[in-house]
Amino acid sequence: MEVTRSRKELRRAVAEHESALEKGHRRPHLTTLRMSIEDRTDPCYSGASHLHRLACGHTVHTEQVSLCARNCTTPITNFTAFACTLCERQKMIQSGQINYRSSRLTELILPNFPPFCQSHVPVMMRARGCDIAVVTSSKHFFVPSTPEDIAAYRVNDKRSLKGLIEDVVDVAKDMGFSPTTINGITDGLTTCIDHQHL
Repeated sequence: MEVTRSRKELRRAVAEHESALEKGHRRPHLTTLRMSIEDRTDPCYSGASHLHRLACGHTVHTEQVSLCARNCTTPITNFTAFACTLCERQKMIQSGQINYRSSRLTELILPNFPPFCQSHVPVMMRARGCDIAVVTSSKHFFVPSTPEDIAAYRVNDKRSLKGLIEDVVDVAKDMGFSPTTINGITDGLTTCIDHQHL
């Protein structure tokens, strides 16, 4: 029960930081790390790195330099797979194990998900532990571990989405679409983004 309470407290902290950041007009600071060969943070570099791109499309981070796994985009087939927390969380949403929420990355990185449990899996078949990594540009990423960074990422994402929707509405108006059609376009766009179709 203690674990559930701390997840709720972390989620509350994210919400508080988010609320404070949304009141500001500047882009919130996000603590990112640079992908580099020297730091062994280039994804799957030479088969061993801190950062790994998985076949599912997600990226994971390990504290120690780790060999690639069978589920990396450059797989080493005889090495144990990495546990993809984002995929597990999407499965929780799809199966109804947790209350409905969006499958957007900004929702999946929230700290109040139940932990991924492998206790039912034989020890030799368990996936390797790792952390979620979010690629923010072609050469930067962050590991969403603090409420401050999660809140900053979420606020930046909301602002980007708002700008995208405003651009779509402007183009649709210029093309002479009716307000009803414009609402349908923006609703469809938002639904696609919420369910990671875009």
